[in-house]
This record gives sequence, structure tokens and C-alpha cells, in this order.
Amino acid sequence: MGRPWPTRSSSASVTEQVVCPGCGELSDHGAKICRSCWHDLSGQQPASEAEVAARRDEEQRTEAVGRRRRILLAAAALAIAVVLLVPGLRAFDARFLSAPAPIPSARSDRSLSADGAWALADGNLGGTRTTTVSRALEGDVAWTVNLRVPLAVPVVAGPQAVYAGLEDGRLVALSVADGRTLWEHRVPGVLDASPALAGDRLLVGLRNGQVLALDAVNGQVIWSADAGRSIDTSPVVVGGIAFVAANGPLLGIDVADGTVLWRHDTGESLVTVTPVVEDDRLVVGSYERVLIFDRVNGQELSWHGIRDSERPVTSVSLADGVIIAITSSELTAIDVEMRRPWYDGIRGAWQLGHIMGIAPEPTWRPDLWSQPAPSGVLGAAVDDGRLIVAGEGELRSFDVTSGDLHWQRRVEGILGPPVLTPLGLLVPQRGELVLYDPATGETLASRDLDGEASEVVVVDGGVVLVGNSGEVSVLR
Repeated sequence: MGRPWPTRSSSASVTEQVVCPGCGELSDHGAKICRSCWHDLSGQQPASEAEVAARRDEEQRTEAVGRRRRILLAAAALAIAVVLLVPGLRAFDARFLSAPAPIPSARSDRSLSADGAWALADGNLGGTRTTTVSRALEGDVAWTVNLRVPLAVPVVAGPQAVYAGLEDGRLVALSVADGRTLWEHRVPGVLDASPALAGDRLLVGLRNGQVLALDAVNGQVIWSADAGRSIDTSPVVVGGIAFVAANGPLLGIDVADGTVLWRHDTGESLVTVTPVVEDDRLVVGSYERVLIFDRVNGQELSWHGIRDSERPVTSVSLADGVIIAITSSELTAIDVEMRRPWYDGIRGAWQLGHIMGIAPEPTWRPDLWSQPAPSGVLGAAVDDGRLIVAGEGELRSFDVTSGDLHWQRRVEGILGPPVLTPLGLLVPQRGELVLYDPATGETLASRDLDGEASEVVVVDGGVVLVGNSGEVSVLR
């Protein structure tokens, strides 16, 4: 049989109460068991009026505390709902509802110089350090010029001239044919990044926030534009627009006249790497992130945090839809079509919920792969599904899409980044130039040099060698 429900003795006064010795709750005098904990109340004496009053005061205080707790919990739940809902709605609106505003068209279709030129510090729009020009190592030294001031940035070169940025703030154009100085132009301050060659225009971004367009033939200023923030990277030019990644904004500038067509605040206070472009995608490397933009309208599509956030991104390339981001200790491959998940706007609240133990661990979209970088990484070249990285004392070749190591070779005395040519992988080493088979890493050819070259580029006019003290030579 079940326990009897508490009953009240017919002789008990309705005002008399007893205090349960088990839980402290009040029950009518004469009840057999406590109505709260079912403790046996037989023999319990009635409580005094003072005891009953004290107990009822305590019950009221407990109820008030519980009521306040329920109100606070409801408010917290509402706040969490707002935190979750508002960013989520914004992310949904940005992804599915809001169409980006149209941007003005450029007045020309001028783009970076391509065939036969080395138009940026890393050669081309994708930053892949590749060239279609075949140049054997057996050529003669056509000329050598000592500029007597070290170069501040890597050279760029076109059919007519090699453009060198010096530590004293001068831009110098040297004739590819004979090495004579065609013109000089001194910029305000110092040069932090190479110029960009776009046909008859040479564009350069400066620390004071200026973007200059110079006539590539005579060095005269055609126009200047103000980015509003310092610039540590080179402009890139596609379809008549110069894309300039300053420390903060990304700008689209009409190459024809310097008109700022659009400006997008990236939220990045330190942009360390020149943008790279493939088709309609533009990628910017900041101190610890890679940002992906729609090149046509300037809209930010996605971003990817680099795990090695204590070291800045020093190099970014883009080929066949794969971004390669390099820090001094890590190589990371990212799909350029990668998008942040819809719940990215509430990831912070989700993470807080996980810490509190009320939500599962947030999921993170992985990169394609990540590998340790060679010690003292100097640069990389990308082509034909291969990523070849040069470090201090070794070369490594990886599969671009999987990250698998193709080959690894100890090479002493590497002085600069490699260049992939149709004849092989060209590497400047101590006292020589060496050509390697990019498929196997085997040596194909080598050539002794009178001095040492820390940089090599290949253009129609020859193989350009740059020394540490301002020496520039051309082999052909």
C-alpha cells in the first residue's frame, strides 16, 4: 500500500503549525507526515507563533530569491538570443539578400604587363614566380651597373627597362639593352614595396598613403591618389583598375586618371603582402589572415585565419583556385572558393556556450592542408600543381592540392627565391646560378657568377641578376 496522504486531526487548531525536523517546512499540527519530504511528524509539538512567523519570513525570502533568479535567467536567455540572432541575421542578409552596390567602370582596360615581363615583385598577378620566357644559362654578361646604393625592394622589368627601387628613395629605370640610366624619380620617404608595371604606367604605393602613377618611359608623374593610410604593398592592375591594399582600406583606383572608384575597409591594420588575382578573385594577406574579395565589385567574400598568428604572412600566391599563404614557419593551402559558414557570426557566442558546458564544440572549416615551412624560408614558386619552396639550405616540393611532399633536397648557399621557367627551376646560390628539374629536384645545369646574386628574374631581354650592394647585371 502507498503512504497515506497527510491528514489533519479534527481536534487540531487550524492555526497551529509544526516544523518538520527533516526539511524545516511548516505543516498543520496533527499531520502524520510532512507534505514536502514525507518525514514522519508523529509526536511533533506545535511551533510557537514566533517560530511560525520566522519560518514564513524565510519562505518569503527564498521565494523572492527564486523569483529574481528566474527573472535574471530569462533576461540572460533573451540576451543570448539577441547575440545569436542579430549576427546570424546580418550574415544571412549579407550572404543571401543584400546585393553589392555596383561600382563605377574604369576608363581603360589596362592590366599588368604579362608576356616577356616581370611586372611585380613575384612576377605576375598570381604571385607564382613563373615566367613563359626560356633563357639558357650559357649567355654572356651583356652589361653590369653598380647603382652604389642597395636595393630596398625587388626589381620589376619590362621589354625596355629594369626598374629598381633603392634605399635612398629613388626609382631608377635601366635600359635592358645596355644598362644606361633612362630616368630617375625620387619618391617621398622610402620604398616599402616594388612598383607595378602596367604597360606604359609604373604604379607605386608609398608609406605616406600616396599612390603614384609614373610614365614608364620617362618617369614623369601622371597622377597621384591618396589612400588615406600607409601602404606597404604593391598595387596590382587588372581591367583598368589598380587594386591597392593599404593598412586598413582596400581601394580600386582608375589607372587612367587616379580616380578612387571604391574603397572597402578591411579591418586589417597591417597588410603585409601584395594582393594576388585569379579570374574574379582577389586575395589580400594581412598580419595573420588571408582575405578573399570579389574583384569585380570589391565585396569581401571570406577570410581565413592563419594558425601561426604570432608570425606575419610574408607571401601569398594564387593558382588554379588554391591560395598558398606562407609565414616564417608554416605553409597553408586554402581553397579560394572557401566561405565562412552561415553561423560564423554567432561563433563567439557558440564558443562561450561551449566553455559554459551548454553547447558542443564549434566546428571550424579546415584549410586544404598545412605543412611546416623550411627554416629561413626565402620564397616559393607555383606551377603545374607543384609548390616549390626555397629555404636556407634546402628545397622542398609539395603537391598543391594535397600537401604531399614530392621531393626534398639539401642545397647549400641559397640566396634568394626561385623562379620557374620553361627550362626548369632557377635558383640563385652563392657564386652561381643553378637550374633544377622541378619534377625531381635533380640538377640540370649551373653557371658560375663573378659575384653573388640575391635575386634573379627572367624577361625577354635576358636574365636579370641583382646583388646585395646595388649591382644589376643582365645575361643573354
